[in-house]
Amino acid sequence: MAATASERRTWAVDVMDVAAHDRVLEIGCGHGVAVTLICQRLGGGGVLAIDRSAKMIDVATRRNAEHVAAGAAEFELMSLEDADFGARRFDKVLAVHIGQLARGRPTRELPTWVLDKPRKGIQQAKSRFGNPDSAGSIPLAVIARLDG
Repeated sequence: MAATASERRTWAVDVMDVAAHDRVLEIGCGHGVAVTLICQRLGGGGVLAIDRSAKMIDVATRRNAEHVAAGAAEFELMSLEDADFGARRFDKVLAVHIGQLARGRPTRELPTWVLDKPRKGIQQAKSRFGNPDSAGSIPLAVIARLDG
């Protein structure tokens, strides 16, 4: 049986091990399911979610209106290629089913200026819902956990 999008995102957020004060970037937020899960784990931190679809940004913002009002979540319409976060840095980055990162090498594709610490923790996580050894499989998620 195939996993639902919310099951995949729950799994990915669990793997991220979000801490209360983490600054998280989600690339390709879609409906905002992962943002909801991340915000439930935050206590002083925040999440910036980007997507290149205006419709998805609108849906995700409405879904997370409470977190936006509390200052824990922000949504911006932009693609990764065009992203410019200024001086902003992040502790963790999540990108679920983002082809640009899944097909390439995240350590090369993920802009170096996004992360606050050296990228020792970037990992491509295979889904427990799929067969990671099947030909042509791509990672479920690219997760940057910047441990130590």
